Amino acid sequence: MNFQNQVHFTAQQTAGFEIRQQLRRRRTSDLPGGKMLWLAVAKVSCLVVVVVCGSALWISSLSSQTRASIQAVEAQLHGVRNEQITLLAERAQLMSARSIHSKAEQTLALYVPEEGQVYKIR
Repeated sequence: MNFQNQVHFTAQQTAGFEIRQQLRRRRTSDLPGGKMLWLAVAKVSCLVVVVVCGSALWISSLSSQTRASIQAVEAQLHGVRNEQITLLAERAQLMSARSIHSKAEQTLALYVPEEGQVYKIR
């Protein structure tokens, strides 16, 4: 008669359950410097991000206000230049000889003498 024995492979636990649990706790990745240091670093970096975002908003607000004021000044300059062109054209018209003669005739009753009206006395 042939009997076959079953072979059971069992692995013995090298450590008890409590020891394994403690070893697992130690396996967590500890940050260099400790948890308190990295918590402080995170708080400071959040504060820096808030300050940088706030300053970026403030600078962009100043930039848009500056652009608006520059556009207003350029519009005013354009208006002043148009007025200058108009005044220069009016001045050129008033300084012409024909305009001066007509104003002298109207306001002061002065006329340009003809050739026979002027005599030189020596």
